[in-house]
Amino acid sequence: MKLRDLLSDDFLKEREFKKVIRKGKVVKKQICPNGKKVVGKKCVPIKGSEKAKMKKGAKKRVGKMKNKMGKIMKKRAKSMKKRDAKNL
Repeated sequence: MKLRDLLSDDFLKEREFKKVIRKGKVVKKQICPNGKKVVGKKCVPIKGSEKAKMKKGAKKRVGKMKNKMGKIMKKRAKSMKKRDAKNL
């Protein structure tokens, strides 16, 4: 495989990073396109069985999230203030 093939658009699209705040510090987090997940430093396709489990879990989570949403929104607002302060 040639270097030019490695640096193709597909490869570069998978290696995207997002700045997030973890424990008060700015950290780079790798993000993958839809239908893929991060394993090590690569984006790999999500298997069908995993997708099914995720879908089932999401349905269960809906009820629980309704109760916790107020607390989540307060934490999100606090985090957004920190992001604005750090110009992210």
